[in-house]
Amino acid sequence: AQGWVRGIWPPMKVSPMGTVRVFRNMLLAHGVAYQTIHTCAPDAQVGYAMPVRVFQPSNPARWLDRKAANLKRYLGEHIWIMATVDGKLRPPLGVNEYNHALANSADFFGINYYTRDLVRFHLDPRRLFGEEHYHPQGEYSDSGWRGIYSEYAPQGLNQIVREVSVFGKPIYITENGLPDHDDDQRPRWLLGHLHALHQAIQSGCDVRGFYHWTFTDNFEWSEGWGLRFGLVELDPATQERRPRPSAAMFGDIVRDNGISAALVRQYAPSLLPVLFPPA
Repeated sequence: AQGWVRGIWPPMKVSPMGTVRVFRNMLLAHGVAYQTIHTCAPDAQVGYAMPVRVFQPSNPARWLDRKAANLKRYLGEHIWIMATVDGKLRPPLGVNEYNHALANSADFFGINYYTRDLVRFHLDPRRLFGEEHYHPQGEYSDSGWRGIYSEYAPQGLNQIVREVSVFGKPIYITENGLPDHDDDQRPRWLLGHLHALHQAIQSGCDVRGFYHWTFTDNFEWSEGWGLRFGLVELDPATQERRPRPSAAMFGDIVRDNGISAALVRQYAPSLLPVLFPPA
């Protein structure tokens, strides 16, 4: 999506037809890879990670906004997932074309989730009839309100996990985090998303793991060193590493396999009534 829909990553093209070709070929390649790996290692667990943006209607009461959000969700996620479940390539990838290698070609689903998009109807088909925007009073990361890692929206993670869980496969959160150089938002965002994930697990979703993006600051595709995602700060010039406060918090969560009221009070007190509501 970033390379062919938004054109901000290589090959930096905005091409609907190119997007369809790439999408289709990636799916077909996945099916062949899945079958090949299982031929060589029958007990292997093979899946894939999806970069997911939860699309929600700007005005839920407006029919056109709902349709525009649903179209983006269908094209961005559902046709890929469904193809790896029942082997059918749906429009625009195909017209109910069946591919045997794709059927049941995921032993688990990986989800990369950062934020949501609010969608309002737009007449331009190049925008898939939907204009993406963000809440004017939202809480934003260093990526800014226009960025692709932008708004604090932990319930979007809960939503997508519930949607994907209906297919009966184990789920891994393969990426979740935010760019936050000063580490003043990361503790709150991390706790909020883990809480939303815990709610999904409590409802019966089979979530097997959570991977924070990322351990140390990394060189991003288009932003370079400009966005700092790490629990550990990295100086690119010297390679010196300095743990941020959120690293200690995440370590406590991992060691305790849980979140305590004392930990929330220490790192993100504003979340205390949300995670531990008064009786």
